[in-house]
Amino acid sequence: MRIHDFGLWFNHLYSDEWSTTIPPKGPFRIYYDGFELGTQLEDFDLYLVDYEPHLINLKLHFPLNRWSGDYKIGHLLTHEDFEIIPNPHYKGDV
Repeated sequence: MRIHDFGLWFNHLYSDEWSTTIPPKGPFRIYYDGFELGTQLEDFDLYLVDYEPHLINLKLHFPLNRWSGDYKIGHLLTHEDFEIIPNPHYKGDV
């Protein structure tokens, strides 16, 4: 088991570095308790996963691109932008 299997972690895609702080630039993946919850790209678009035990809940309203499924955040993600919540629709392994 790895340390980044617990809590909130960020993984930079190109350097494969793990951090408990939001990286200074994208692209990076967002993990919580070992599950990937989303990815922020270089252009600040944010893709969210909706099938894991926890979800990223955006605290502010950001425009959703219905064609690509990403949110137009317009800036580097901050802790004030989101919270991690239990996924009410999570069924676990079936």
